Amino acid sequence: MKKQWIIFFMAAMIFTSCKSGKFPQEKYDQAYEQMINENYSEAKESFRKLTESNSAFPEIWYGYGCCLMETENYSESVKAFTKVTELYENSVMYDDKEGLKHDAMTSIGEVFLLQKETEKAKIQFEKCLTEQNNREMINAIAATYIRLGFIDEAEAFFAEKGIDIWMM
Repeated sequence: MKKQWIIFFMAAMIFTSCKSGKFPQEKYDQAYEQMINENYSEAKESFRKLTESNSAFPEIWYGYGCCLMETENYSESVKAFTKVTELYENSVMYDDKEGLKHDAMTSIGEVFLLQKETEKAKIQFEKCLTEQNNREMINAIAATYIRLGFIDEAEAFFAEKGIDIWMM
């Protein structure tokens, strides 16, 4: 029985190492270039394929989430950004791994705003401030609200916290 357990453990280790091996830089760069060139449907498919074989890398999930958001696949986008918040420590491209996590958290709020679900966005932005309550996060939240045209909602959100975003 012990021998079977060891064989199972070794097989699991090999499978896991294959799934989270070396970062696929070349394929990532191709998908990223598609995204930058606003070929979101192609980029979405490229990133989706990358998530299947390289699921441990948050940068891939972040790119996938952005493409899903751009193609209005909002529920899947939230799932992809949530994966980033779970995997951010595995990042190989970002020195500021916490920053990647916070960007993904803010992006989830952005998705909710795009869906006109302002109450869900507010709850998400509350989570963002709980995670990192500083000027950088305040600016990121304010910029998201304002960029999408939710100026009154931004003022109300920050007024509740005693923050005048126009004085920053």
